[in-house]
Amino acid sequence: MAEALQHEIDAFDNAHPEEDARRNIAAGDNRVLAVQGYGISFPGLPDDAQLSIADSDKFRIIQGTTDFVVGEKHRELIRMAHRYAERYNLYLFASGTA
Repeated sequence: MAEALQHEIDAFDNAHPEEDARRNIAAGDNRVLAVQGYGISFPGLPDDAQLSIADSDKFRIIQGTTDFVVGEKHRELIRMAHRYAERYNLYLFASGTA
C-alpha cells in the first residue's frame, strides 16, 4: 500500500496542486481527488458537495490511501496526499468546476 501511495505522491507536484488542477481542467479532467479512510472523503469540499460527488463518477481516488496504515512512512504519505487533495479540490471548487 505504501508503495502505491508513494507512486501517486511522486506523480504529484506537491508544491503546486493548484497548478496541477489548472492543467487538468485545461485537459478536460475536472474530477476531484478523494482519499480513502473509513470511507471516501473529498478534502477541501463542503459536506453537501461531498455527498453529490460521492454518488457520481466525478472523482479519482488517490491509490494507497486507507485507514489501514502500514508504518510511519505510510502515515506521512497519507497526510501528504490529504493536504495535496485539499488544496487541489479547493481550487476546483473555487473555480466552479467541482
